[in-house]
Formats: sequence, C-alpha cells, structure tokens
Amino acid sequence: MSRSCQNRRRAAARTATNQDAGCAVHTAAMPTEGPVPSTTDPRTSRSSAAPGDTPAATPVAIGIGIDTSRYGHHAIFLDADLQSAAPELKFVESAQGYQQLQSRLAALRQKHGPVHFHFRLDVAGSYADNLLAFLHGLPEPRTISCGDPQRNKNYRAAIFGHKKSDATEANATARYALTEKPKPMPVVAPAVQQLCQIASRLESQARHCTRVVNQLHNLLGRTFPNSPSSSRTSPPAGC
Repeated sequence: MSRSCQNRRRAAARTATNQDAGCAVHTAAMPTEGPVPSTTDPRTSRSSAAPGDTPAATPVAIGIGIDTSRYGHHAIFLDADLQSAAPELKFVESAQGYQQLQSRLAALRQKHGPVHFHFRLDVAGSYADNLLAFLHGLPEPRTISCGDPQRNKNYRAAIFGHKKSDATEANATARYALTEKPKPMPVVAPAVQQLCQIASRLESQARHCTRVVNQLHNLLGRTFPNSPSSSRTSPPAGC
C-alpha cells in the first residue's frame, strides 16, 4: 500500500473520532426532559401554594339570650348544638356588670377562635336601651335582634312548656337566635334615641301627675265628704 493511501485513511479516522466526540458533548449539554407538573392535581396545587395562603376559619356561632329587667339582666350562652357554651351570667345594670359580660365574651372568643355572636333580647320596657348601646359598640362580629314580649312568651311556651323564670326566658331567646336566624335590628341614631328617651320621660311624668291628682281628689273626698265634688272623688265603700 502506498504512503498516500495510508495518510488518507488516518485522516478519515481522525475526522470520524472528532464527530463522535462532538455529538457526545452536545448530547450531554442538552437538558433532560422530566415530567411536567400538573396544574389540576390538588396535591400539586397544595404543595405549590404559598405557606401563608391558608383558608380562613369559619366563625363559630354562639347564641346569647338575655332576659332584661330594671336593675339587672340574665344571659345564657349556647353553641351551635344548642348546648351550654359557657355558664349563665347574671349582671347588674352598671359599668361593672357590662365589664363582666365583656369578659365572658372574651373568654368565648379565646376558647373557640373566630366567633359570631347572635344576641337576642327579651325587651321589657326601656330597660334594655343602655344594654343595646353597649352591644352595638362591641368589636366582635355580631347580630342583634329584639323580640316583642308576646312572641318570646309563645316561643318559650312551645319549647319549655309552663316553665317560667329568667333563665328559661334567656334560654328560649338564645335558641331562637340560633335556630330561626332573625334579621338584625336597625341601629338607632343617637339623636333618635335621645328623642325616644325624652318622650318616654314625658309620658312617665304625665302618668305621675295623673296619679298625684287622683290621690289629691281621694284625700279631699275623705276629708270633706259633704263637698259637691265628693260624690265623684270619694273611694268605694270598704277602702
């Protein structure tokens, strides 16, 4: 074999070796294709979600029934299963009594976390005006409703029969707040509330004046039985 043929074969071998090495380098440099994460897989979605994107907890419903009176109130606390959520509370119509109620609400919030208070009041006259103003100023989520005494009485009789006490009335109103979900009462403007208080005091003063005049006529009839007006103002026999 001539020298020229040997040189051509060596050149061809070197060229083939360089081409194979270049292909290997390019193949190693290419990225390896892996499985594409699915966007519809809930497990992949949960793992890729940010740590702070946690769903908000559903507030716990707490029904609070309050039987109002002139010098104090009686509160009952029920959970969503109509079971006692906290001991009943008797508190007076004062700043100290309202502080006791606020402490009880704070304890419920600390125990259950996010809560929504459903207040239902058995209103007796104007004794609940200050209590309503206090409840509307609470920072917690709340629904406040009031029922007329006759409707509350009928509901209490349907649930508890002939039982009648402050605790029974408050328990019935708490159950009503949780099961019936009554509409919240509108917030009364301070000017309207003050006008209602003035009208209530005027009505009370008019009743007091009528009572005093009747007492005076009664006294005059007893003192002067033969006076012309004694026939109209004298008390019945036996009084």
